Amino acid sequence: MIDSKLNTVSPSEYKRLKSLLRDPKDIEEIISIMEQKVIELSKSKNSKAEDLKRIEFKKAELKLQELAKNLEEVREKLENKIGVSTYALRERIKELTCLYGISQLAEKVNISIQDLLKQALDLIRSAWQFPKITYVRIQFKELMIKKDDFLTSKWKQEAPIRRSNEIIGKIEVYYKKEKPNSYEGPFLKEERSLINAIAEVIGRFAERKEVEQELIESEEKYRTLVNNVSDIIIETDLEGNRTFVNPQISKITGYDIEESILKNKFDLMHPDDRENVKRAIGKAIINKSVVSVEYRTRHKEGYYIPMLARGMVKDTNGTLKIIFIMSDITEIKKARDLIIEENKKLEELNNIKRSLIIRVSHELKTPLNSIIGASHILMNYHRNKLNKEILEYHEIINKGSLRLKKLIDDLLDISRLDSDKFELKKKKENLIDLIKGCVIENKFLADKRKIIVKFNLPEKIILQIDKIRIEQVVTNILINAIKFTPPKGSVYLSLAENNKYVEILIKDTGIGLTNQEKLQLFTKFGKIERYGKKFDVDIEGSGLGLYISREIVKLHGGEILVDSKGRNKGSLFTIKLPKDST
Repeated sequence: MIDSKLNTVSPSEYKRLKSLLRDPKDIEEIISIMEQKVIELSKSKNSKAEDLKRIEFKKAELKLQELAKNLEEVREKLENKIGVSTYALRERIKELTCLYGISQLAEKVNISIQDLLKQALDLIRSAWQFPKITYVRIQFKELMIKKDDFLTSKWKQEAPIRRSNEIIGKIEVYYKKEKPNSYEGPFLKEERSLINAIAEVIGRFAERKEVEQELIESEEKYRTLVNNVSDIIIETDLEGNRTFVNPQISKITGYDIEESILKNKFDLMHPDDRENVKRAIGKAIINKSVVSVEYRTRHKEGYYIPMLARGMVKDTNGTLKIIFIMSDITEIKKARDLIIEENKKLEELNNIKRSLIIRVSHELKTPLNSIIGASHILMNYHRNKLNKEILEYHEIINKGSLRLKKLIDDLLDISRLDSDKFELKKKKENLIDLIKGCVIENKFLADKRKIIVKFNLPEKIILQIDKIRIEQVVTNILINAIKFTPPKGSVYLSLAENNKYVEILIKDTGIGLTNQEKLQLFTKFGKIERYGKKFDVDIEGSGLGLYISREIVKLHGGEILVDSKGRNKGSLFTIKLPKDST
């Protein structure tokens, strides 16, 4: 409409006036230009066109009046718009001031959550559109923060306060009176954003306070631990200069903290131990690991104290520090020296015991062999000259002598094993012939106990073994299988092999083994007591056979395994011998 009012001016003036209309502040200048134009027209001296000019002047005057009216309308609209924008701007400033103020409170180091929430009430109230009718309440865990004049209404805006994903409180804003609807009831969209932002600031503040409290508690716990621990704790640089010591140093070394902190770690160390400690520190730096080293430190009174130091390197803001925890091992060293001394005495006694066993065993074997030999001659060559009673006594003598000889042989083997003097004489042997020989030798015992012994073996397997010792192992396990299987039971021998091992399997239908008995089975003198349990089995034995058998097989590079499902469910013994026993 303004364009149509300007069509009486020249094109250049029209263009200039239109450009000025883009800025409402220049309306007065436009009116001034138009008035100037009218004056110029009125002064025109063209007599021929004087009447025409007068008419044109009148038209221009009318148009100018209409233009001024329209321009006044535009100015009013623009002023209204500016007023609205100014109001909105003031509201945004209030909101930003509130958020900034609460953020500044949250940055304070010593402020409590309760103080922050109390001060936040006024900041929030002043930031809302109608502060005089605004009421605020903040709930945080068990705290409820509000003014004395607080009241609720149906015009409410709220936001949850979260710590991580957990809701720990909320902010509530109420209007006392009804106001025109906006974005969220009477509340502005910007107020929704503001209340959410305030809740987020408070949530982050709560998280930070909890972390700070945990750190304070952790530091207090650490300080209490460091000050009351019985060990010395020292922090040094790589040159050994101390940067921290705990109070325990004065109790152990006699130097107080002030004296100790000024000393280099190596100053009080025994000269002979310094290089060893430096090597340990170097190892800790290179491997980034904890190291232990023993050394001696000088007491204030001049004597040396044995210490055990455990150290590690830590990087503190790019500076390497060494933390040492040092224990006074005076009593431990005394106990250790005493144990070493007692062990020497025990070793001497053990040597005496072994010598005695060997000497007594040999002394016993000589007359025992004579008894066994004489008994054998009487029972085999003069049986018909002996009456029944005397023959029974001879059988008792023979059986007891053989049992005693077995015990003496076992004791000698134990002594050799304990002194690492048990030697194997290995050569290539047919394992199958060896197993069959053991079965034949014990056929009399099996027949006497009415036990059926079966085997399923290949023709030939050659291994590098000590024949006598492997016979001893197979015989021990086979005799046990026969002894601990009730009459009319059976024992079954078989053989399995893989790339590395040959396995001799001896399975019986005997009384089996409990889990506790399996743990006891291969121990020295680990005889399992069967007496009085009515198993109908042979209970004789020293408890040395299986221990010796296991050690013999281990010396061959193999092992003995046992499996049993429990009482009266039989047992399976597996003797594993390596194919390559070199």
